[in-house]
Amino acid sequence: MITRKDGGIAFSKLELPPLGAATFPLSVKSMPRHQSGLRRVSSADLVRNPALWQERALDGPVIITYHGRDRLVLGPIEDVKKASSQVQSHLALEYRLIKAHVAEVYAVLDQDLRFVEVNRNTCEFFQRAEGELIGAKLSSLYPEYNYSTLLARVQRVHETGEADRFEAESVTHPGRYFAFTIYRHPLGAAILAVNVTEKHMLAHQLSILSALSRAAEQIRKVASVRLDSHSRIVLCGGAFHDWTGFTPEDLLHNNVTSIVCTEHRSAVADDVVAVMETQRVVRTDACFVSKSGQSIAVQLAMAPIVEEFDVTGVAIVATKVDLR
Repeated sequence: MITRKDGGIAFSKLELPPLGAATFPLSVKSMPRHQSGLRRVSSADLVRNPALWQERALDGPVIITYHGRDRLVLGPIEDVKKASSQVQSHLALEYRLIKAHVAEVYAVLDQDLRFVEVNRNTCEFFQRAEGELIGAKLSSLYPEYNYSTLLARVQRVHETGEADRFEAESVTHPGRYFAFTIYRHPLGAAILAVNVTEKHMLAHQLSILSALSRAAEQIRKVASVRLDSHSRIVLCGGAFHDWTGFTPEDLLHNNVTSIVCTEHRSAVADDVVAVMETQRVVRTDACFVSKSGQSIAVQLAMAPIVEEFDVTGVAIVATKVDLR
């Protein structure tokens, strides 16, 4: 906007000037090369003769400087509208592409908890077409959601505007777990949901295995050892120390064959390699040598430790064998 003040004219950066010209922030470095020779005018000169510079701006953009530094560009308003339309079209296309290709279930619920945006994954999750979901209330389609944690959290985001993250079991798919992210959206509250069922199953299995390991440690005739991919001991149970008399410092990072008696050493080394190469469980008989030099007859069960399809070590369970 141009306002007259004490006979002079000043620009407001918040509104577009008249006469078909507009001022807008622009980095000179981002301009095309053919515009590198743009005319410049100081803000003081612009205030003294605004009509002249507006006329010149209609023929080509004019850079407005302040204390020698480029600040704004004065140019035809049609150019600004065209650039703004192009940006809006690009953003709309990018949004549609992201919504169509994200791996998550994505939906937007308005203040009345009606679907206003969904993606393909959402349709597959609810087994309904997009036309059936848009405009429908989630609780109307699935009454079991009426008192669910999900809708309660969505309503909280509507009220507070603060994003929320949590994990919960699916109401419509019992036994499946999802990690939800809910955040404010111009049309309401957006929901992103990722299937984390496998993570929950692995955590459950891990807790069971941990309990079994702790229970096995209480049986002094059973000992456990973990090796890295180079057959070096990286972890061993308390019973193992009791059997051999070696301290953890004596055993850690040493090759497991260093505590196997000479006649079984080669066979045990071959079995460890076989376990890592074939990823199969191997059982074998051997003898450990204690710190005092005594032989301890054992039966070994070896299994590969596989992470992301790669063998990273070997787990060994040893059981004492009574030779009497």
